[in-house]
Amino acid sequence: MSEARTQDFLAKQVNEGNNSDVRVPIVYLAFYHNNVGYIAMQHVGDRDCTRDDFPKIALAVKHLQQIPSPTSAPGPINGGPIMHRMFSGCISSVTYSSVDLLEEHINAFLAYRRHRRTVNLSEKAGIPLSLCIGDLHWGNFRIGSAG
Repeated sequence: MSEARTQDFLAKQVNEGNNSDVRVPIVYLAFYHNNVGYIAMQHVGDRDCTRDDFPKIALAVKHLQQIPSPTSAPGPINGGPIMHRMFSGCISSVTYSSVDLLEEHINAFLAYRRHRRTVNLSEKAGIPLSLCIGDLHWGNFRIGSAG
């Protein structure tokens, strides 16, 4: 389960330091039952977020996006399809082995749709991949007692 692997990686990266501002729940167990994924994880935070917490959420996202990927392949930790709303059904139909392959597929789609523009992801060469939160919803964040 790619979401659980990615969350586990982030928990190990983020929770190691003394960063009290951002915590990621530790994954205890992840499994599928009747084609539905479940993740049993550590309880983090004391209350649900509200719209007033958006600035804090933005800071947490900024912090998470600074964590470099352990691989050069786009997608979840240890491989798998990319989950993002730009894909049909919010999941890529293939596992991308490189940024170049992802760029090739995006440009093929744009050409098929007769768009004049293309993307050039390789111009970012030399910059390591980082986390891209595909399910950025304020309900996925909680606020601890320290705020």
